[in-house]
Amino acid sequence: MVDSTYTGPLLVRGSQFGGDGLLRVELTDVPPTELANIAAKESQHSVAVVSAVHTPEGALKLPADLGAPYSRAWFGRLSTNGPGCFAIHVDGTALTEVIVFAVQAGPPPPG
Repeated sequence: MVDSTYTGPLLVRGSQFGGDGLLRVELTDVPPTELANIAAKESQHSVAVVSAVHTPEGALKLPADLGAPYSRAWFGRLSTNGPGCFAIHVDGTALTEVIVFAVQAGPPPPG
């Protein structure tokens, strides 16, 4: 979700720390049938669901705000193909954020 006070574009990329150099973080869109339900629900909370452009490198480009007074949100799924320490990098025109997380080996948790 993008705060309504930031109106510029965003580039969202994934990476792995200490990995073999292969991108192991995948950012995928939710199916269109789920997205329609999500968009209707989020609009009740002043959140505009936006589409992202997928780059050949596996990043996402979120467009600049087109003047809506809402927060923007992209809904999708994040997955890795194995355990490790990962980061999501979010770059805007005047900001950079890094979110670090770990994926443990073993079966996925229920739910």
